[in-house]
Amino acid sequence: MNMKTRLQVLGVAIAGGAWVSLLGNPGPAHADPAAMAPFSLAEAKRELATTPGLTVLDVRTPEEFASGHLPGAVLLPVTEVDRDAATVLKDRDAPVLVYCRSGARSAAAVAKLKAQGYTRLWDLAGGIIAWQAAGEVVVK
Repeated sequence: MNMKTRLQVLGVAIAGGAWVSLLGNPGPAHADPAAMAPFSLAEAKRELATTPGLTVLDVRTPEEFASGHLPGAVLLPVTEVDRDAATVLKDRDAPVLVYCRSGARSAAAVAKLKAQGYTRLWDLAGGIIAWQAAGEVVVK
């Protein structure tokens, strides 16, 4: 597989010397608040501590949410994002940290939210599994 094909499989394109996700994400530098690329645990913790108005969005099931979630999280199951995002997330330009169990559903939710015009989306890499593995607090 040549490099171009590998990048296409990864959903990445080279533009002007910098790589850019085909979803519109900037590359690894997460300083841009409009970034959609997965955020590491350290980056997520930094944004939680420093970004005013940040919404933490859990896109798991209600049962998973009840078993433990990030402090202050709001529940919007990924299956309801298309229908209910505008009700739960009224400001399309407000920052949102999205997470699920491991990262697959949150990536899908971020794509759905971006398609609806949300502009400041971050996806927690590894989801709540990574959060708990690092010894971070969950609430019930």
